[in-house]
This record gives sequence, structure tokens and C-alpha cells, in this order.
Amino acid sequence: MKKTSILLAASLGVAGFASAPSQAAMLTFGVAAEGAKFGGYGCADVAGASIAPGTAVWAWDCHGAGNQQFSFNGSSIQAMALTRCLQASGTSVGATVAIQACNASAGQLWHYNGGKIVNQTSSLCLDAGAGTKGTALTLQTCAAKQSQTWQIK
Repeated sequence: MKKTSILLAASLGVAGFASAPSQAAMLTFGVAAEGAKFGGYGCADVAGASIAPGTAVWAWDCHGAGNQQFSFNGSSIQAMALTRCLQASGTSVGATVAIQACNASAGQLWHYNGGKIVNQTSSLCLDAGAGTKGTALTLQTCAAKQSQTWQIK
């Protein structure tokens, strides 16, 4: 139910996330090819399914395992069964995204706006770059690019 609410709110424009953790969802990027199983042509993925702070979040083929499941709580995006949060390493273009202990720091504040996941502090967009396996997710200037078009599935 909450995941549906997030999708509905997101389709209407700028959306925060539910105040209580929602069901886990996958973050897929790009416009799906016909018959794509999970929506986009790639997924956000916590490297190696590690819970170690500082583990990179990168583009990977969608498989739906736990390291591709994210929950939305307030302005944070939680990963690895709510044990970590997505955090940008800085507020400038090119800052990488990794998982860290959740602490509501500037790098952990996000919102969903018209298909884009935007860091609230920098106003930069989450970007999957070339989208190939192992491409680090980074912050980039928001643009009409497939690598910045996210679906919450």
C-alpha cells in the first residue's frame, strides 16, 4: 500500500517519502525495454551486498536480491534491510554515492521529482552514468537523461 502511495505521489511531481519505512522497492533507471522484468534497464545495487559503511552503490543488472531493495523514510533512502542509508560523498558534481549509517546528514537527504532522485542539499540528481555493470552512482546536474530517470518498483 505505501509503495503504491509513493508511486502515485511521485507521478504528481515533487514527493517526499512516507514518514514510516515503506515496503522495500527497487530503484530502476532508464526507460524499460519491452519485456523488461523490473522496469528500467538497470538497477541501483549495493556492491557485493555488503553492509560495511562506505560500500559503493552502483548500476547493475536487475535481479531483485536484498542489495537492490531500498526503503523510503522521510527524506532518507534506506538500504540493506534498513541498516544503512544512501549518502552522497559531497555536494558537488561527481560526488559518489555509498551506504553509511543513517544520521540525516546533508548527503542523506533526498526527494523524488518528476522521475528524478534529487539530493536536497545540493539540488543535484542521482545519476547512473553509462549504466553498465559497476558504474558508480554519482551526483550530476539534473538533465533529461535516461541515467537520471528513476522508477520506484
